[in-house]
Amino acid sequence: MVDLGNFVRNLGPKLKPVNWGIYLLQFCYTARVGLGVCSGSNWVVLSSSRRSLSRGFSLLEMVVAVAILGISLGALYQSVAGSTRIVRIDEKYAYAVELARSLLANNALVPLEGLNDSGETEGGFAWTVRAVPVALRENVVLKEGLLQDITVSVGWSDGVKSRRVTLASVVAGKEPLL
Repeated sequence: MVDLGNFVRNLGPKLKPVNWGIYLLQFCYTARVGLGVCSGSNWVVLSSSRRSLSRGFSLLEMVVAVAILGISLGALYQSVAGSTRIVRIDEKYAYAVELARSLLANNALVPLEGLNDSGETEGGFAWTVRAVPVALRENVVLKEGLLQDITVSVGWSDGVKSRRVTLASVVAGKEPLL
């Protein structure tokens, strides 16, 4: 029989403590004593899993990791693309609202008979301004046309969809200069 004590004294300083279980297992196999108590010692080799002997990952583990990474990156790409599309739409809405507010401010005073104007910007935003006199009750002493209902509408095409922003307000009517 092989003496385990001599084996550990001779190789012990060269071995790292983490690897002792593996070397003791190999020693017991080499000595043909089997798994259990090695001759001449009270050391018992406990079951050593095959996993501790392997170094690195198996091919199946790598394939699963790459598949999970691919699915995660695909979801991230779709999220970023959706966010970019939403930001682009929001920018166009913001531009349309600012254009409508600007047109409303430019038409704060309209002729007594009303106004109907339209146009288009270089960016493809079509706009209309429509002002009509407010219908007054009979007992109101205001002159017809001094109050005007104004509607400013800005529309644009966003791919397949047609989008529109509409602002409504009341503005003053002005009498024509003589």
